[in-house]
Amino acid sequence: MKFIKTPVKGMCDMLPADMRLREHVLGMIKESYGAHGFMEIETPVMEHIENLTSKQGGDNEKLIFKVMKRGAELQRAIEKGDGELADNGLRYDLTVPLARYYANNKEKLPTPFKAMQLGNVWRADNPQKGRFRQFTQCDIDILGDDSSLAEIELITATATMLSKILAEANLNAFTIHINDRRMLAAAALSAQEKQAVRRDMKWHAVFRLAAALMLSVALVYVSRVLDLHGIYGWPQGCTMGMLPFTGWLAGDAVFTLRQVKKL
Repeated sequence: MKFIKTPVKGMCDMLPADMRLREHVLGMIKESYGAHGFMEIETPVMEHIENLTSKQGGDNEKLIFKVMKRGAELQRAIEKGDGELADNGLRYDLTVPLARYYANNKEKLPTPFKAMQLGNVWRADNPQKGRFRQFTQCDIDILGDDSSLAEIELITATATMLSKILAEANLNAFTIHINDRRMLAAAALSAQEKQAVRRDMKWHAVFRLAAALMLSVALVYVSRVLDLHGIYGWPQGCTMGMLPFTGWLAGDAVFTLRQVKKL
């Protein structure tokens, strides 16, 4: 039988220099997350096929490396023709194993439990540049706390870890993108509220301008009537004294419209 010296497609050998760099980076990750109180755990590389196909993994469930049943059990499955010849599979991420781990050991763990897990995962994907069938994944999770503070702590711990690692490579700038439907809903609500405020301010300005225009016309009319009848003194003074008020109404309307543009 021919001996094949190259790795299986989608996997790679690691030379000593690569291993030193890899272990150095993994050590920094563990140290950084450990400083935030995350405790390292380890789960088996194989999981029950029922767990791996429980709809928790999304599209990754289509990429499972399945492990066939063995011996008499496999023979019975073939004879029955029940369609499932596998009973286990290689984990495609660290989330499904963590769910099983927590369900099995919850009574022995603190609450909330801050878990850190680093390990290889396998996906039967089409290998290409930068994408392998075996790769290392790192997960941190806070179990038993569904508050926003837990989410903030996860982001803060990750940002701290990235800062330390990238600083060694003189890469100090990075961006963390957050995808959360609750944030999108809040942003949409804020946009709706802002639109409502803009609408109210516009109507406020329109009413002020209309009031200024109507009052100006009325004052001019009253002044003309007083002139025609030769009425002067305090009536004329009161009439002319109202003109600055119309100017204030118009000025306030213009100011409001300028503020609307800034929103």
